[in-house]
Amino acid sequence: MPRPEGGWEWDGDNGRMWVVRCPEAVTPSGLRAQVRRLQREVWPEPGGEEPPGGDVAPVHDPALAPRSMLLVEPERALEPADSVEPADSVGSAGSVGSAGSVGSGASVTFRGSVDVSEGAGADGAGGVAGSAVPVGGRVVAALDVLTTTFTHDGRRFLAGGLSTVVTARAERGRGYGGRLVAAARREMAASALDLGLFTCDRPLQGFYERAGWEPLPGTVLLGGTPLAPFPSDQPGFDKVTMAGFFSAAARRSRSSFAHARVALYPGSIDRLW
Repeated sequence: MPRPEGGWEWDGDNGRMWVVRCPEAVTPSGLRAQVRRLQREVWPEPGGEEPPGGDVAPVHDPALAPRSMLLVEPERALEPADSVEPADSVGSAGSVGSAGSVGSGASVTFRGSVDVSEGAGADGAGGVAGSAVPVGGRVVAALDVLTTTFTHDGRRFLAGGLSTVVTARAERGRGYGGRLVAAARREMAASALDLGLFTCDRPLQGFYERAGWEPLPGTVLLGGTPLAPFPSDQPGFDKVTMAGFFSAAARRSRSSFAHARVALYPGSIDRLW
């Protein structure tokens, strides 16, 4: 079973924080519940109803191989000697494999990992291989990376997109969200993805540009499905398409994405990134 991985992020004011990376479905439930609460602050459930499955059910279409990245303040102060070593000693975390999960590339990761298999405990705290991993602690910021393949300009691409990017209300304005978005871009660029492609509300364009993403002027993403399209330029939307071109094939096709209607069609659950 896939397991969470992680690495250090330095914050000069509050000591060390962790970037925890894992498939959405195996995120330790204690962390996932915090993420869901942060998400509902920004995107309330219709009518204030409890979402199906409560606080810990995955929210994304599993066909899109959703992978979560969380910035976590651990419950206790830890030092690098506690639990980290270079990623090349950890295993095959740095690629998009058959499951489509985006790995951590050459970043520093945990020597140990959280065991979320049966018997590990409801929050994953029962099984830690090797050393301490913050299955507890406070989630400061979170996002998910979704992946799909699509055809554009006669070529097939493997794309990743950011979704449900959120920062704890009390921590906004301190750069945590931007740090996590930039980390996601680095890891996506080091994976097998051809490109990153997603939309954001126009006032957030500068936020994503500062994290390394570039706007595609005039570009519209076609979300939803071919039979039920959900375009980013529909009435009431004011969206900007953001991109990162990672592979040589994507870079050669960069100009074809400007002022284009891109048939992403991620499905009926995650209709638009």
